Amino acid sequence: MVVPSRIPPRAVLVLSLFLALLIYFYGSIAGNSTSLSLPGMLRRKTFMHRRDPPVLGCPAEEASADTWLTLQKVRPKACFLLLARDKDLAELKPTLANVEETFNAKFRYPYVFLNEEPYSQEFEQGVRDALPKGAEVEFGVIPKDHWSIPSWLDKDSVRAGFKKMGEEGIQYADRESYHHMCRYYTGLFALHPLLQKYDFYWRLEPGVRFYCELQYDPFLYMAQHKKVYGWVITIHESFNTIPTLFETILGWRDMVEKANSGFAKFGSPMKLANYRKKGELWDFLINNPDNVLRGRRNAKEEYNLCHFWTNFEIGDLRFFRGREYQSLFQYLDKSGGFYTERWGDAPIRSLAVGLIAGFDKVHYFEDIAYKHDWFLHKPEPKGVGCKCNPEPYAEWVRDVDNNGWYSCLPKWRELDTM
Repeated sequence: MVVPSRIPPRAVLVLSLFLALLIYFYGSIAGNSTSLSLPGMLRRKTFMHRRDPPVLGCPAEEASADTWLTLQKVRPKACFLLLARDKDLAELKPTLANVEETFNAKFRYPYVFLNEEPYSQEFEQGVRDALPKGAEVEFGVIPKDHWSIPSWLDKDSVRAGFKKMGEEGIQYADRESYHHMCRYYTGLFALHPLLQKYDFYWRLEPGVRFYCELQYDPFLYMAQHKKVYGWVITIHESFNTIPTLFETILGWRDMVEKANSGFAKFGSPMKLANYRKKGELWDFLINNPDNVLRGRRNAKEEYNLCHFWTNFEIGDLRFFRGREYQSLFQYLDKSGGFYTERWGDAPIRSLAVGLIAGFDKVHYFEDIAYKHDWFLHKPEPKGVGCKCNPEPYAEWVRDVDNNGWYSCLPKWRELDTM
């Protein structure tokens, strides 16, 4: 019998070091953490195929544990933004406590509350009592013309339409305030005077809950990676709320592209993303993109109804105040669809980001465990999320990411791994 010769210990050591350096080098190319720890190297390999990789683990726990130290750092001009009414206070208090516990107790970003009428003293005091002493809070009133049926529409006809849409079962369509909210959050919010000193906002809603700690600053992440939009949940829109929205947006795009061709010698063209390029964000939003955008010339673009759910979003206000986005909003506003139909801010936001910003400007905050109503997102891949403790799924707590009826996440995964 032939006995295999023993490998010298020095050779084993050299080989091990070579493999470790190879893993580290390959992981660095993938754009993930540069930690030399073995868990870090093994964890990195899981995500090296992602174009928009998640933040892993608790990347800055020691640095962010000291609030004083955190506040000394140069950081983005950012705030939490909430549309809320006096009656929302009871539902709002647990949300504020939860946001402070999981993130803002360390980072101390200010809060901006907006309402269509002045807040009561009871509401303002209740909010201050729910936040740490010294928390920066501002309360503002939405301009009346930003929260009313526009002057170019007939109010009686519009309100009759609300009633008819409600009878047809179109969700929230019989609520006038809901139409105002969708219009406001689509484009007018970014123009509010209280937001002019900020570059980024994090939208909160009364009743939402977060289940992971954030030991890093997502505003800073957005700024450093030049992102303009961040999201957590992506689902399908109901077509009966937006029957003419997509064709109206395509009308704006056609107008811009024709105008841009005329600006070849004069003026300044509007900037659009390279939406026809394979792997761009527009591919996530339309059916059969290879065939429609890069195949038959006469193929019709069709919106697949996927959108980023805007009750959680982190956005760059400079983008939403920008020329291109505001041009699109004004075009849509003049068309009347916020009131003659029930256009939501979420599909508009998603389509606008797809046309104007593109894939590289968008980030999936996969590491943020988040619940709104009965939809819950949990970070599933090992190593994603910091100290997460989400509630279990139940009849009224749905796993939105793995629900084939609602979720667009599989389509995002496909785009993200191209």
